[in-house]
Amino acid sequence: KARLEDAENGKQPSGELLEVDGKFYGTTQSGGAFANGVLFEYDRVTQEYVVKHHFINALTGSSPSALVKAGNGLLYGVTRSGGEHDNGTLFEFDPETGTLAKKQDFEEATTGRGPVSLMQASNDKLYGFSMEDEAGHYGLFEYDIAGDALTQRLNLGAMSVGIYPRGGLMEAENGKLYGLMSDGGVNDLGTLLEFDPASGNAESKFDFDGTNGSRPRGNLVLAANGKYYGTTYD
Repeated sequence: KARLEDAENGKQPSGELLEVDGKFYGTTQSGGAFANGVLFEYDRVTQEYVVKHHFINALTGSSPSALVKAGNGLLYGVTRSGGEHDNGTLFEFDPETGTLAKKQDFEEATTGRGPVSLMQASNDKLYGFSMEDEAGHYGLFEYDIAGDALTQRLNLGAMSVGIYPRGGLMEAENGKLYGLMSDGGVNDLGTLLEFDPASGNAESKFDFDGTNGSRPRGNLVLAANGKYYGTTYD
């Protein structure tokens, strides 16, 4: 219903739309007043498209991810770059007031850089992956909404559980988080990562070897039979 033809309104939308109280919210990776992307609202009844925030590289970041709705009713997302250290930001958006606030700046040495995904676990904390740093390492980070604290929980480059995540995390009924690594592992063809937020332990639950596919990517999904499904690139 809305065509993002005007760079001022944002372009290159990222991820899925998020519905809140009958309205859709989303982000674009570029465009907007500062060419760093926007957060927008779309009313499907009136078909009105409104930019709620123009991202500013040095302040709120650049190239935002898809949004997630937390239990407190607020929306959260990350930006791949920009912020105080140009390593990305984590932001909070209030649909009721229409205001966006930067909560944290990523810093390569302590929290990783270039966050690309976000989800909320049953412990009310947010989790996601950060991208490659100068040492070639990837990370898994945690954001405590209540304490406003950002922490890197895993440095994937220092482990054998796989590297280069090409999707997000999901939580299983056992309270553990799972994600697909497109490289690394025993055969260097990718793994299925399991992370326990309570203990901080991580392990590869499955190493792809080519006969069952390789280079997995995307998110795992839960089917009605209680099993999880995903795809491989090769």
